Amino acid sequence: MKKNNLFQRFRYWLDKRMAKGTGSMIRALLFVTIFMILFLASILILFGASDECSPLHALWDSFATAINAEIPSSGDGSLLFIIINGIAAIIGLFFTSILIGIITTGIETKLQRLRNGNADVLENNHTVILGWNDITFAILAEIMESNLNREMQTVVVLDNACEKAEMDDQVRKFIAEKDKERERTAKKNHEVFIPYAKHTQVLCRYGTTVHSSNLENCNIQNCKSIIVNEDDDDETIKVILACSGIINELRMSGIKGKKLPYITAVIHDKKNMNTARLAGGKDLEVICYPELMSRIMANSSRAAGLSHVFTTLFNYEGSDIYYVDKSEIKLSGKRVIASDGSKKHINDLTLYELNQYLTNATIIGGSHGKINNKVEQGRLNDNRWEGMESCLLPTMKSKLVKDVDHFYVLQMDDNPIEVTKNTCTVSCKEVKEKNFSPHTRPDAIIGVSTLLIQVLKELET
Repeated sequence: MKKNNLFQRFRYWLDKRMAKGTGSMIRALLFVTIFMILFLASILILFGASDECSPLHALWDSFATAINAEIPSSGDGSLLFIIINGIAAIIGLFFTSILIGIITTGIETKLQRLRNGNADVLENNHTVILGWNDITFAILAEIMESNLNREMQTVVVLDNACEKAEMDDQVRKFIAEKDKERERTAKKNHEVFIPYAKHTQVLCRYGTTVHSSNLENCNIQNCKSIIVNEDDDDETIKVILACSGIINELRMSGIKGKKLPYITAVIHDKKNMNTARLAGGKDLEVICYPELMSRIMANSSRAAGLSHVFTTLFNYEGSDIYYVDKSEIKLSGKRVIASDGSKKHINDLTLYELNQYLTNATIIGGSHGKINNKVEQGRLNDNRWEGMESCLLPTMKSKLVKDVDHFYVLQMDDNPIEVTKNTCTVSCKEVKEKNFSPHTRPDAIIGVSTLLIQVLKELET
């Protein structure tokens, strides 16, 4: 067996010290420097190179020369004394230079860690976006637009695609450009301009989206929603698993009344939908991108202007769609005057009739049953929508208000819904029905993509 020599042992010891950080490197440097000072002082004492050869005096000469890096002159002592103290001065130069370098590197490393945002997020009821790509800015724009009528909201973005400082710079630049564009539009329309920064703060964090420590650093335990924004389905499913594991721990902890966050994710391959649903369970809202986009493309190609309708419905400019709890609308004990002059209890109206008494909102549907997204005695359910019944136009004409727990509301902002006693007068043109005979319609598809087969299937139906 090969034996290691003294130099190899010293190298091994030094490597271990260097790996332990700035403090360990400084201690190693001090140890080596003190050893060299003691060695040089011993030579001075043994050979009597100094006029005053006491051990303390020789030690002080070596130490002072090393610290001051001052080479003695010819009149300070013998030739050996001058040589020894010259070596001590050179050692002092190396010591000072290396010490300054170690301290500078340590400070830079610490500052870089601070720039990477390792501090825990202390916000509550915030939104967490996991993943960084071009779609991140589109998501941020919609969230910031929806927060304009709310108090300060927080959005946390986590990814390791680039450094935190770079993400912060890109977000600031994006918000500034959007604000300039919105300010020009507001001046043109004589509207009040409100900067995004007054209602939304965006915090970026550097880390891996699948590591539970990084997710807990973003405080996803107390957030209201999680958006998985990964480009690859495999990464998306891994992130869903990591988030779902933390949420399930909260559910099993048995904290009653704890409102749990839900996960929203996009899957690009329909074959992975079942895997994603299995990973996320009842906490997941998953969207199949090719299926959704192919439906929108196929239907938009058949009706001119339908794409504008979709855009208007799904962005936060103008009226938005809200999911409103029935208890948030003051309906209990309220009686209204019907169009024939009779008085009716508001709970006996249909959803269609209820719209005649709303001044600032339009109900487009409703649901019956409670969403099971709260902790109930540590019980884990597979389906958060279990027992839910939903209705949309035109089935609202047969659904009574008393049979509904939630409303799907089309409203300018999520302000309190106002209910009047008298019906609101609405004037509209009569819709004339036309009979269309079935005929063959040619469609031209330019280009080939992964959506082609799905679009053709939608066109066939």
